[in-house]
Amino acid sequence: VTLSLHDGTIVAVDERGEQGSSAVRAALGWLEGLADREAALERRDRPAARTSLAPPASSSARTHDVARETALSLVRSGLAGARRGAMDDALRRARAATDLRVARWTARFEAAIAVEDVHLLAQLARGVLQPTSAPIASRVDLRLLEIAREHVDGGVPRGIVRRHLLDLASGVIFVEEHDASSVPGSIGPMPRTLEVGLAEVLEDPGQPVLRALQYTTSPVVAPEAIARMTELAARDRDTLAGRVEAQLRASPAFAEPVVLFSPARWEPGLRALDADDRAVPLSDEEPAACLRLAEIAADRTPSLLVLRAAPRRGVHAFVPLSCVVEDASTGAASIVRLRG
Repeated sequence: VTLSLHDGTIVAVDERGEQGSSAVRAALGWLEGLADREAALERRDRPAARTSLAPPASSSARTHDVARETALSLVRSGLAGARRGAMDDALRRARAATDLRVARWTARFEAAIAVEDVHLLAQLARGVLQPTSAPIASRVDLRLLEIAREHVDGGVPRGIVRRHLLDLASGVIFVEEHDASSVPGSIGPMPRTLEVGLAEVLEDPGQPVLRALQYTTSPVVAPEAIARMTELAARDRDTLAGRVEAQLRASPAFAEPVVLFSPARWEPGLRALDADDRAVPLSDEEPAACLRLAEIAADRTPSLLVLRAAPRRGVHAFVPLSCVVEDASTGAASIVRLRG
């Protein structure tokens, strides 16, 4: 349960973003028991800034070399050789990489081999064979909105936890990630607002990675923040595809673009359409997320989708990560989590 002070009122939410659960009631009961300890309460009125435990975002040249060797092995052996095990040694070394970006690249590379997705294999190989170096820069005074959270494959048996953070000023969507088996970099409900005093950013033009160093969080999402999401969202399929392709060109090896889309209308069968009645295809990579979206859409029409691009065989498709819906009674908009 996360407790915060908002406009003089204590706000408590659990990890699912609910305010009326038994866990929230227990936490508030415990807090009331501290009423006779004013000093303790005063210290909780204004939480101190915390330090992220997330791993550094930098990538070593050595782990990148492992990815390049794997890509070259595919060039030498071809898909037929890969199926015969000609790449087993290279893939084994790549799976052992400690760098999360290389681990995720390896998982995607192996998955593409399994389904013989030549388009994705060419993209991933081209990306690691190009000599690139993303600088790390310090950023101060960022106001971020956590818009999505998910677990992705980082190679057997590793999983990677990702949080997608929208910079409300610039519109850039950062990714914060850590190994799922390690201590999490930050905990709390989603969505939430982060006031970041200091951060490190790996300035990959296609997939900027953020590591928050000093920050505070609040589960309160202001209406203005959701309005800003709507302002930044694409409203037609061409604009959406253009944003994805620009990020993939900038970082073909590592970019998995997260984009915002505001449908003009919905059709049965979970078809989100733009104003020209063109559907944005949803990926079957995560059927549970699509099922959850269908359950929500049955009662309330989502006005905005947070999507991760998951191209297959050269065709754009998208994994729904979260959506924005309005409360039927109050009309207030909120972000609903679909994954992670």
